[in-house]
Parts: sequence; structure tokens; C-alpha cells
Amino acid sequence: MLLIKLIIVSAYCFSDVFHGNINILRCFVSGNISLLVRAFLVYVRPVLEYNSVVWSPHLIQDIIRIEKIQTHFTKRLRGFRNLSYADQLTKLDLPSLELRRLQPDLIYCYKLVFGLVKLNTGDFFEFSSVSNTRGHAYKLYKPRCSKVQSIFLFL
Repeated sequence: MLLIKLIIVSAYCFSDVFHGNINILRCFVSGNISLLVRAFLVYVRPVLEYNSVVWSPHLIQDIIRIEKIQTHFTKRLRGFRNLSYADQLTKLDLPSLELRRLQPDLIYCYKLVFGLVKLNTGDFFEFSSVSNTRGHAYKLYKPRCSKVQSIFLFL
């Protein structure tokens, strides 16, 4: 049952989004880069980022596959084929999708720590027991999981 859920989550990430990405470039006849980037931001990126706090991939292969969707889009823009992915993102003023997923994760972590969400913080993090170090009292440690089932507890 767990394996089936993992396959569904992983398959969701890549099924129709990649084809939607290609169709955006086919639907717009214009070669205007700002228009095509805006279409990508409006139609493709929300699908990739939907509910990312819950399903955000942790496997390197899944992270790379999701990032490839944006990579594929930026390479197909006129004048971007020979640039590196980092240069493409800089020139288009776009963050990587991995960085975009990090922001809601950090916001949700903040909400967990300060009790703005009705969940037990101890289920996710442990606070530092050392009090004589520099900094603040909110240093977090993630407890180690010994079982695969614990990693995918939300499923």
C-alpha cells in the first residue's frame, strides 16, 4: 500500500505537466519571451507548486525531474538554448523550482514552531537542549527515522 502511494505521488509530479509545458510553447504564436514566461508562470508553475508543503519531493531523482520541466521550457525560448540553466534563470529573473518550494516549507515550519498551526511541534522537530550557545532558543533538530514508514507518515 505504501509503495502504491509513493508511485502515485511521484507519477503526479510528472504526468501531464510536462506535456502542458510543451503545449504552452505551441499555443502561443508570439516569440515574445516575456509573454511566454508569463504563460509558464500562470499555467504550469502553479501545478508544480500546488500544496508543495505536503508533497514536496525529497528524492533527488524527483527534484531533478520537476526542475527539468522548467529547464526544458527555458531552453526552448529564443536565444536561451546555449546558456546554462543558472544563466537562463538569472536572465529571466526566475528562481529555481526547488527554491520556490523551500519558501512555503520555511513559512510552515515557522507556523509550527510558534503554534500558529494546530499540530504538535514535537512530532516534527526537537528543540536544542543546549542553552549556552549563541543565537536564539529556536534551534531545531529533526529526529532520525529508522523506518521507511516514518518518513512517509503523512501518506
